[in-house]
Amino acid sequence: MRLPNQVYVALMGAISLGVTENERLQGIAERLGDVEAEQEYSRNVRLLQEGRQLLIEEQHKLT
Repeated sequence: MRLPNQVYVALMGAISLGVTENERLQGIAERLGDVEAEQEYSRNVRLLQEGRQLLIEEQHKLT
């Protein structure tokens, strides 16, 4: 099912904000020397980026 453009744009925006925030928190954790938190935020960034790619691929399949 193809998402309406407004929903697609909203999801992409939310994912981008999530990536940005997790990258910021990852940098803070790195400066504080909190390796566990840094790895968690890094993992979150990777998962969000994978989700964004899947969303893009699915949306293009249906066009």
